[in-house]
Amino acid sequence: FNALIARSSATVNYSAMLADIKNNDDPLTVIVGPRPEGSDIQQGEALITQLRFRAAVGERAGYSGVLEGTGPIATETMPAYVADFLTFTLPGQSGSSTINDTTKTVAIDMPNGSDVTALAATFTTTPNVLDVRIGTKVQESEVTENDFTGPVVYTLKAGDLATEDWTVTVTVLDP
Repeated sequence: FNALIARSSATVNYSAMLADIKNNDDPLTVIVGPRPEGSDIQQGEALITQLRFRAAVGERAGYSGVLEGTGPIATETMPAYVADFLTFTLPGQSGSSTINDTTKTVAIDMPNGSDVTALAATFTTTPNVLDVRIGTKVQESEVTENDFTGPVVYTLKAGDLATEDWTVTVTVLDP
């Protein structure tokens, strides 16, 4: 089975986030069950009573912990995960971005003469997006620069680990 701990947090460092959850007296939601959308899951409130992690420098961390239930367990249907951009802009763009969540595309116009070879996009995503990448490179809003001379494919990974590819196309306007 798979377990997913759901908690709203601005922390992106998993070690810090899990330590914060363990040190906080508030229960968190624990979901146990298969991940596919539409499947039955069990959900309840629990406290983390023990938390351990280990990893050598540069390796993926492995976490283990002990949870203590604090209430009833309910059986529910797994909700759908959505991996969409909510906003997407480039510095100096002309007008608004056109975001199409059906075709998974973003279209942006830039003024004539714009250099689009090293721009850092500012974006927000639906809350359940775990990460945003171009190829294997993690993208950070307002930080990671990319070359937009051709279409750029962003991959958004949702909470169920499914991915959605989004294509961003930038057009430099004629004079």
